[in-house]
Amino acid sequence: GYYACDDGEWTPSRRFPSCVPRVSAVDPKGIGHVTGVLSKEDVPIDQTGYCMTWGQHHYRTFDGKMFRFRGQCSYILAQDRLTGSFSIHVHNDAECDGHDQGKRSITIFMNDVYLDIKHNEEGEPAVFSMSGEELLLPTMTYDLSIQRVSEYIVVKENVNGWYLKWDGDQSIFLRMDESMMGQTCGLCGVFDRDDKNDFES
Repeated sequence: GYYACDDGEWTPSRRFPSCVPRVSAVDPKGIGHVTGVLSKEDVPIDQTGYCMTWGQHHYRTFDGKMFRFRGQCSYILAQDRLTGSFSIHVHNDAECDGHDQGKRSITIFMNDVYLDIKHNEEGEPAVFSMSGEELLLPTMTYDLSIQRVSEYIVVKENVNGWYLKWDGDQSIFLRMDESMMGQTCGLCGVFDRDDKNDFES
């Protein structure tokens, strides 16, 4: 929110807490609801390096900037902008209007090959090769270690040191190794611990 309680007390107090505007607020007039940028507060270094997206419209960059983006197409979540060694695309349900649960899928490009992570005919989260064949998990392919852990599909990339988790629904978690500092772009932003340039990639 835009306010924090400085000396707040809750029930059974007879007075309201004294609340003050938060320094980290984007704008006390609520401009964050328009732009989707929720805070201008710096994120501690130990909380950088991971990107999340949930509910189709909510994103958190590697550097901790949170924003909303209503997109009903396919977008680059993260990619290696220097060598092009990988690119992770998220596909949002074109039918999702923000009121109902939409479907999501992921495509991981590794140089000239790719894998699709989506639901199979039974409605279960699964991984498919370029030829459309469903892969038996766990497996190792294209420098990717892929397994199913409970309801999650977990992908670990061994060259650049990133890993991805998809809950089979709308939540995607992507952790990037520090060796990729300054090399990423996409909706997850540039991983360089500077959230001011996250929308420039």
